[in-house]
Amino acid sequence: MAITQRDIDQVYSDLKGLHCGVKEDYFGLLYLEQEFGVERKQAVRQVAFGGNDYGFDAFHIDPNKRNLYLFQFKWTTSYTQFKSSFQRLIDDGMERIFGNPTQDQKMNQLLAQLKSKLIEDQALVDRILIYFVFNGDTGDAERSTVLDALRESLEGKKYLIDQFFGRQVSLVIEFRSARTKQVGGITHHRRTYTYDLEIEDILERIGPNDERMYVGFVRLINLHGMYLV
Repeated sequence: MAITQRDIDQVYSDLKGLHCGVKEDYFGLLYLEQEFGVERKQAVRQVAFGGNDYGFDAFHIDPNKRNLYLFQFKWTTSYTQFKSSFQRLIDDGMERIFGNPTQDQKMNQLLAQLKSKLIEDQALVDRILIYFVFNGDTGDAERSTVLDALRESLEGKKYLIDQFFGRQVSLVIEFRSARTKQVGGITHHRRTYTYDLEIEDILERIGPNDERMYVGFVRLINLHGMYLV
């Protein structure tokens, strides 16, 4: 059964005194309950109420499927509202979740809950699924050149995931409609590949914050071989 505005109004009225936030935050709560069968007592600990969300609004770990789900919810039919969420994930969110362990003093409780669960269940996760959930047409979102470019930039952060888990973990990005239950026609599934290259006479340059850049030459035949694998 699709989530309605009336459903959101009711749960917001029931819980706003405990969790504050805005009405749209409760869209994610209802989604976790309906789609994943998460009990409300647990679901409220997996949803962001208020701002400073780093581009994700909720999470869920399914130990049986070995999936970690990260969600961005928009109570709208317009896919364009996902642009800022993509950018926050790219600029800061993925680093905060899987990279730099330094805690943000202003981070919301959701990030603290997620980092705690990841420490506890790290060995149970084989896939990261990032779902952008709204009420519009997923096909329109898939055809957006702007979102496609942002998706590629987000996929470029996958190295943080592999470093965090110390092994290959798949990354899947999908658009989903809560109204029609429609899933995007294209599932973007990204794996990380490594290649051994022999590079001689490497030049090294050190940046002002101890960044290191290495410059060298690779034979074209080796580069061609990467695309044949």
